[in-house]
Amino acid sequence: SSLVRVSCKVSEGEGGRVAASPSCQFTRTSLSVSSMSTPKKICIIGSGNWGSAIAKIVGTNVTKFEQFDDEVRMYVYEEMVDGRKLTEIINTTHENVKYLPGKKLPENV
Repeated sequence: SSLVRVSCKVSEGEGGRVAASPSCQFTRTSLSVSSMSTPKKICIIGSGNWGSAIAKIVGTNVTKFEQFDDEVRMYVYEEMVDGRKLTEIINTTHENVKYLPGKKLPENV
């Protein structure tokens, strides 16, 4: 697979509009799994409904690919739920009982 980088000169045009130069450059770079020496780490910032749902999907998927570290960190705003810290509940039960109740997060989150 490959990565394409696009570089364009951007300037302020007429009436304050942004204009891109017609001379954009496209650079293709080859990527390979063997060129990645250390696994990439993944983190999720936020643990609301959306963050928890994404953590569930990503936590399951990273174990299928060598280029990613199996551990997925989810940064959680510390709040109390029924007298317990939400982080403590998530780390012990692997469930975000406040924002995604009834759905287990993978053990690697």
